[in-house]
Amino acid sequence: MSLVVAVLVHLLVAVGWYVVFQSVAARLTARPAREPLTAARLRHLRRVGYATAIGTNLLLAQVVGTAASLQLLFDELPLVLRPVVVGAGVFVFGILPSIAAVAVAVAPFRERVRHLALSAWFVLWWFVTRAVATTAAIAAIVTLVRIVPHGWPRVVGSLGVVLASISLSPVVLRVGLRTRAPTPAERERVADVLSPSVRLRVVDPRTRVGCAFAAGVVPGLRYVFVTETLFDLLADDELSAVVAHEVAHHRRGHVVARFGLAAVVVVPLLVGVEFGYPGLVRIVGIGLVPYAAVWFKLIRRTEFVADRDAARAVGPDAMARALETLLERRLIFEPTGTTSRLLDVHPAVSTRIDRLESPADI
Repeated sequence: MSLVVAVLVHLLVAVGWYVVFQSVAARLTARPAREPLTAARLRHLRRVGYATAIGTNLLLAQVVGTAASLQLLFDELPLVLRPVVVGAGVFVFGILPSIAAVAVAVAPFRERVRHLALSAWFVLWWFVTRAVATTAAIAAIVTLVRIVPHGWPRVVGSLGVVLASISLSPVVLRVGLRTRAPTPAERERVADVLSPSVRLRVVDPRTRVGCAFAAGVVPGLRYVFVTETLFDLLADDELSAVVAHEVAHHRRGHVVARFGLAAVVVVPLLVGVEFGYPGLVRIVGIGLVPYAAVWFKLIRRTEFVADRDAARAVGPDAMARALETLLERRLIFEPTGTTSRLLDVHPAVSTRIDRLESPADI
């Protein structure tokens, strides 16, 4: 089957996903329930939609020959790049349309329940721009790495490209998240906790990527991104606590550590593919799920450390009140179910608040 036909099949599946999940979302929001519960159900529905879309389209890519068609298309690429490019192609042409369909289908109901300025067109724009960015990034990586000789130079070159991408990711986020510089009044509210080495950017409130997060591993390109909503929602000490929490991730080296933990998987995978060690690739694949569980657990521990630093800087009560407000306004959620607790990068909010209220943990 040709690549064009395979992509059309994936698009038809995406249309089906849109119809199914729009119908389910409508039924969920029609139930008599408190808005926080309905919002949590919609969030869970999106996660189920993403997971099933990924699994179904990965299987479909094998059945209709999407992966095989891409293999033929990129047959002349170096061995180390071929699986990366083919995987990216399957994602962009196969998986991404169904993920976008789920997000667009649920968006109007999320907008209604969570009072978001979040239209279906904005969500679609978000996914389309990311597809274009992913395709452009893969094209750049292919161009750069093809000229590198086979063997260790290619492995090192591939890692260099990855490191460069990670280093420049905050610049991409500045544009992709439609951020802006804080106003003098906004900066003044958090000036006491904002480190001189960390830049602050305010995120468009329609961009639902988390209410605040830290990004950047290179000095001069370390950022704290805070959604505009928080400046209207939180009191001064609560806002300072949230920013201090994110600054702590930079000061403690958490952002760098997270990428370092990912390198434990990426490096042996590159070596196995480049030098033809299928056993090494299989070992990495088998260990990926348990390693991911450990990785998420370590990330959750960094959240406790950042909470503790924020409590010391601003006060545990301010941090606890900020978490309670964000939970009440559905900007953060409690993990529900065993899978969510294992694969969520944040611990349960109730656990974080309990630790903040315990003097021994501060």
